[in-house]
Amino acid sequence: MPIHPIAPDSIFSTVDHDQHRQRRNAVNSFFSPASVHRLEHVLKENLGKVLARFDKHARSRSVVQMYYVFKALASDLITFYFFDKCLNLLDASDFGKAGFDTIDKFFLMTHIGKVLSWLMGLFTTATNWLVRILFSDLIDMRERRNHISSKWWSNAVRDIRNSPDPQRIKRTIFEGILSSKLPDSDKTDARMAGEAQLVVFAGEGTTAWTMHAALYQILANPVVCKKLKAELASLEPLADGIPPLAETEALTYLGAIIQETIRIHPGVISRQLRVSPEVPILYTDKIKGKEYSVPQGTVYSMSPLALLTFHHQTFPAL
Repeated sequence: MPIHPIAPDSIFSTVDHDQHRQRRNAVNSFFSPASVHRLEHVLKENLGKVLARFDKHARSRSVVQMYYVFKALASDLITFYFFDKCLNLLDASDFGKAGFDTIDKFFLMTHIGKVLSWLMGLFTTATNWLVRILFSDLIDMRERRNHISSKWWSNAVRDIRNSPDPQRIKRTIFEGILSSKLPDSDKTDARMAGEAQLVVFAGEGTTAWTMHAALYQILANPVVCKKLKAELASLEPLADGIPPLAETEALTYLGAIIQETIRIHPGVISRQLRVSPEVPILYTDKIKGKEYSVPQGTVYSMSPLALLTFHHQTFPAL
């Protein structure tokens, strides 16, 4: 597993298996369906903002780039989950487009960094003037990273840690870390800020991509769109105009669309490296009746796109 240049001490960058499990266990419960449901009021509030913006754009007949709307929505929700407050990108005139574009360029560079690992190190450690020359498209990302890491993210962690309201800590993902059995070195402001920053950057992109891809596939397949509209029509919205989350989750056709979207449009398509340190990995080819053994210590990987799309089948099959 590669060390991430933004958050080298995050769960994503934790190489040791046992340490990774300990860090992951500290936050597992915050990604459960029950925890998500506790944020339903925040989700509805943000959806209300989105619908209001859509109405405004419709009245002015202006174009809306849905990818950035979805990214702003995901970012505000995830950031609020971490800090009990967010950057309010849904209120920005461009939905935070400039910052998101720079982040996308950075993640594109990470694909090259898997082959040329020194490239990511150079981006992380080089002075700003050198980054401006070598990575001119990413200087905003570098400066934004430095600014946010040193101010917004770290200050937000300290604000939560020092809050006189104990319920505020419980409303954030950091409650799991601070109340866990992790060593004090894993509970520093810097590590928690880095953890949050990486999850926000990764979560906003993958979530937005899934919603964007689903919207495209629905509109590109009239039969699917018609069936989905009929199912959605069975819901009765509340006073705020938005149906309850539990009833929406129970819709089987919508659920199938979400699963199929994730299958043919995975949020991460780069190869994810894995190593079995102690025992060989056994693979049985049932068609040929052969068994293969990958020796322990061997680095192996496969693209999620290859795993999920062995045969081509898109939405009309629904």
